[in-house]
Amino acid sequence: MTKSKKKPGAKKGNKNALKHGLYSQFILETDVAGLKDMSDKNIASEIAMARVNLSNAMKELRAAPSAAKKLEWNFAAHYWLETVIDAILRSREQQQTAAVVWDNLLEAVRSANDRQGVR
Repeated sequence: MTKSKKKPGAKKGNKNALKHGLYSQFILETDVAGLKDMSDKNIASEIAMARVNLSNAMKELRAAPSAAKKLEWNFAAHYWLETVIDAILRSREQQQTAAVVWDNLLEAVRSANDRQGVR
């Protein structure tokens, strides 16, 4: 008998916790949908929105009256922190990709100019 190599937990990108779990009380689906509808070209607005939501979750966490509420707001704060980090990393990847494409384009132009004897 062989055991399945399946990893525990949901697949990457699964948003069921936002609809049914602890997150559902503290993270509005409209916020998540708003992030999805934003252009990939301008991540700054996505980062700004997620930072505002992170800040609000942190305020609620500090003001929570019970340990259960603190835990719930802690989950929400972690979600928004992960969203901010993910958006920043995507922004960096886009910038690096653009730089590599630009460098490759310039190198191709230089190479073509050298072959044709153009200065």
